Amino acid sequence: MKTIIVYYSLEGSTRKVAERLSEELNADLLELVPVKPIKNNGSKFMAGGGQVMFKKCPKLREYNFNVADYDRVILGTPIWAGCFTPAIRTFLKENELQYKVSAVFTLSGSGKSEGCLKKLKKFCPSILNDANLLDTNNPKNAELNERRIKNFISRVAY
Repeated sequence: MKTIIVYYSLEGSTRKVAERLSEELNADLLELVPVKPIKNNGSKFMAGGGQVMFKKCPKLREYNFNVADYDRVILGTPIWAGCFTPAIRTFLKENELQYKVSAVFTLSGSGKSEGCLKKLKKFCPSILNDANLLDTNNPKNAELNERRIKNFISRVAY
């Protein structure tokens, strides 16, 4: 079964998890990069949250993806304003993935992912597995995140 992990990462946390999952699951990787990136400074939360609230779909740098090449897609996204990122929204609108996305992993500071998952399932009703990870830059979260990653891998490794 051929798998790809498609993700967006502003600060690198989601990228680290995606790379680990790619190794463990022998999956291809696709990082989504907006043409106009959000600046990683004090206003990033306002800019990113604003894009989420207005359901923006930023133009993405060209990427190589053909849905027919994959049996399943795993998405990875930070949670912004209770939702998945605008780059993921663009990708979902550009590709017919309703029944290819089988799993998602999210990263958040709060640990609350229910709202984000509910919104993602409107685009991809085939999502069966998810992992909600806490801020990977906080060492206090390392043990819990490790357990959640291992559990996620065991559920999606087939």
